This record gives sequence, C-alpha cells and structure tokens, in this order.
Amino acid sequence: MSVLVRASPTAGHRHHLARSWQRPSHARRYPLMPNKTPARRLTPGPNRDKVAQNLKKKYDSGASIRALAQETGRSYGGVHRLLEDAGATFRSRGGASRRTPS
Repeated sequence: MSVLVRASPTAGHRHHLARSWQRPSHARRYPLMPNKTPARRLTPGPNRDKVAQNLKKKYDSGASIRALAQETGRSYGGVHRLLEDAGATFRSRGGASRRTPS
C-alpha cells in the first residue's frame, strides 16, 4: 500500500493565492460585477431642472420619494435632493395617522 504525499498543503490547488495581493486565476475569467446600477448624474442646467420639476409634479400629486426613486432608478437621496432643488414642500414622515378604535 502506497501513500501519496504532497510537497505542500496547497500543491495542486491553483485557486489558492500565491501572494496575499494576487487574485485567483479564475477571477480573471469572471470579473467582479457591481450590484449597483451606474450612477445617473445630471449636470446642472436645463435637463436637471426639467427632471426635478417632473419629479416635483409627481410628488405633489401624491407619489412617495421611494416610489419615485424606484421608478427613475435613482437613490432615495438623489430624488430627495432633486425635489429639494425644485422647491418641493415635503410631507411629514409616516403613513396615515392611527385612530383609536371607538
């Protein structure tokens, strides 16, 4: 009965890192994909103002900031900033007020 002995614990396993700063070989074939969508920056000017006014109109008609963010693919903070720039009057936080059962 013969026993196979490896020279090192990582011999034959190319996926182990040779150096702490090196990526494994399979990482070159499968680059890391970010979970976020690309940033949608609007430069100052008429296009930004038009988007902000459109969001303000929808917000004033009852849409929530979260719904607008999801609809436009922007972050909550980005939509809030655009609404703020458009001069929107923000509603108070929370949903419908709770009434005590009578």
